[in-house]
Amino acid sequence: MSNLDTYRNNFEYIRMERQNGILQMSLHCDGGPMRWNLQLQAELAQAFTAVGADRENRIIILTGTGDEFSGPRSDPQNTVFSLSGFGPTAAELEPVWWNAKRLITRLLDIDVPMIAVVNGPAKRHSELALLCDIVIAADDATFEDTAHFELGGHVPGDGTNVIYTMLLGINRARYFMLTGQVL
Repeated sequence: MSNLDTYRNNFEYIRMERQNGILQMSLHCDGGPMRWNLQLQAELAQAFTAVGADRENRIIILTGTGDEFSGPRSDPQNTVFSLSGFGPTAAELEPVWWNAKRLITRLLDIDVPMIAVVNGPAKRHSELALLCDIVIAADDATFEDTAHFELGGHVPGDGTNVIYTMLLGINRARYFMLTGQVL
């Protein structure tokens, strides 16, 4: 069992508040729109574990802060992958892989309804919103995957490849992910 008071302040990039069993998880960077980074990835895996174990949570709302759900677009300077052809070692990639896997499985392990409120463009890791039970999107919301193929030819992953295939069909999803399309 987990209790909100024991985990709510453990995260730099996730603000949590609960009222009447409804937990709102707001993703942010310094109070503004969320900027994907490896610390946030690790925090989300830990947060989804704690949230899923807290029986006082009856509904989870996952949202962004500011004018974007998630960002930024691809940034070769903010990645573990090198475009020069020399990537990280296996030892450096292991915690990234471990957290990426746990992030998705721990989100899916949450036993209460999850509602994504997509407050604007979801440029990085839009699968987080799309894996929720209900997705409510602002009029200016867009969905894309700027973290993989577009960033240097990496195969789409982290759950993006699974959810877009389920939502769009195999051929449309491959086209979407490999051409950097925006929905």
